[in-house]
Amino acid sequence: SSSSSSSSQWTLSAKSSKKSDGGESKDSKENAAKRAALDGVLQKIERNYGRGSIVKLGDADNMLVECVGSGALTLDAALGGGYPR
Repeated sequence: SSSSSSSSQWTLSAKSSKKSDGGESKDSKENAAKRAALDGVLQKIERNYGRGSIVKLGDADNMLVECVGSGALTLDAALGGGYPR
């Protein structure tokens, strides 16, 4: 007898980006288009809101930000010194 409940199974697979005989693969062309679109959006955000409004992970190692204490030591420690100005 078969069960009446349905179950879902998920399969994860990695796409391979093999190059054809004389050109770039479809995946690399899509990645280049996505990268160009992302760079355009990041430049527009920096123009509108100023440099440093978008910070990539790992790029802000030596960033100094002025802070105002919240009055709660534990909150200040969690925020890295207080609320940013």
